[in-house]
Amino acid sequence: MKTIAISLILSLLSATVHGQLKLKSIEKNNAFGKDIVINETTGAVLPSNLVPDSEMIIHTFDKFIYTRPVDKFKTEPEETLKKYQLANGVLRQIASFRFPTYALISFFNNGAFALMEGDEMPGKDVKIYTGEFSLTNTVTPFTNGVNGFHYDSSGDVIVVGANKFGERGSKIFAFDNTGSILFQTQLPDSNGEVLKVIASKNWFAVYSFDVNSKKHFLSMISATGVVLWTKSIDSMVHDWCFITSTDRLPNLLMGTRYSFFIYDTQNGVQIAKKDFSDIFREAGIKTLKANGEANILSVVPLTNHHGVSILLSEVVGYSGATNNVLYSFKGRFDNNNQTIRLDDTKGLLQVKRTATGLCIVNEKELIRYESVDKK
Repeated sequence: MKTIAISLILSLLSATVHGQLKLKSIEKNNAFGKDIVINETTGAVLPSNLVPDSEMIIHTFDKFIYTRPVDKFKTEPEETLKKYQLANGVLRQIASFRFPTYALISFFNNGAFALMEGDEMPGKDVKIYTGEFSLTNTVTPFTNGVNGFHYDSSGDVIVVGANKFGERGSKIFAFDNTGSILFQTQLPDSNGEVLKVIASKNWFAVYSFDVNSKKHFLSMISATGVVLWTKSIDSMVHDWCFITSTDRLPNLLMGTRYSFFIYDTQNGVQIAKKDFSDIFREAGIKTLKANGEANILSVVPLTNHHGVSILLSEVVGYSGATNNVLYSFKGRFDNNNQTIRLDDTKGLLQVKRTATGLCIVNEKELIRYESVDKK
């Protein structure tokens, strides 16, 4: 009797986590262009003409909007980060901040941010600022400079990977929104250069490539900076995210040129694989061009239902119209996953996450989807 009860409980837990995720189209509008910005907190559409033409929106937080210059040919040593407040449809600049041109910026969910100086080599420092532009911490990864920064924000935590300038060596840092360093760790020199990092609340993944051995590596780091495992993989990482699993710990979803893989965060074991050709076949497209290769346009975690939506596009060069598929699932690949075929789309599609789903935007229209969790 106890065995039956335990099995029933486990079955119910699995069903709760892997409830069927569906996207429902709730709006189609051709009044917006491809440069719109979606406030991920409220889902509000912010047209690009909300700010001056010389600026672009790089972050929204509650009723605040942050911008930096659009100018692609920057000749000045510094540029300006501006903070606006949006109230009753009126935008008012409330603060500005000068920082080195081409610096990289990543935001926490409370408006604080990390600034990495600079995008041109050699880079130098990682600086953490409050949303009011007060400096809280400065970290210099290497005294001789940095050969590129790679970073990601989970909202609560920002992880930064830094490669040593002119020689082998890399460091991984994690910061909270007060500027405190949660951990600092290093990967073996044999792993090569860090090329991608990704952050969740308690897990951090690193993709690196060694030019000497021509090997790709995937590593997982704990919340305390312990390298839990490293494994060699067959291809470069194109996109990835953490996804909810049956035991309520996240697994790692990783996309390459031809497939998606799911890895156990605790031990690196490959749990599942899904080829792009199978996803397109489920959408009614029998044969993928380019021998089964597809472009990953976006991987969007859906915050309200712990699922993920993936936008894939055929590799067709510059021929114009192409087949695109939006693939949504929750926790694992199975027959309950949803494929939505997006035909007759010209130009690059962009995906904007909202509080309850996502928006797909091209040059002519906006399509808004809401995620529905069906048990």
